[in-house]
Amino acid sequence: MTGELQWKAELPLSGPATAYVSFINESPLKAYNFAGFVCTIDPGTGGLLESVFTK
Repeated sequence: MTGELQWKAELPLSGPATAYVSFINESPLKAYNFAGFVCTIDPGTGGLLESVFTK
């Protein structure tokens, strides 16, 4: 690792209220965001594979 940004996780929506707040699972990589989505993220690219609204 060189300390360079490898990727930035894609968000399901744009705006400040969609930041990721916690990881739920490592494999598959899932994270919860402030807007109420559980998102599956591609660990190789940071791309959004799936988002499910939970609120």
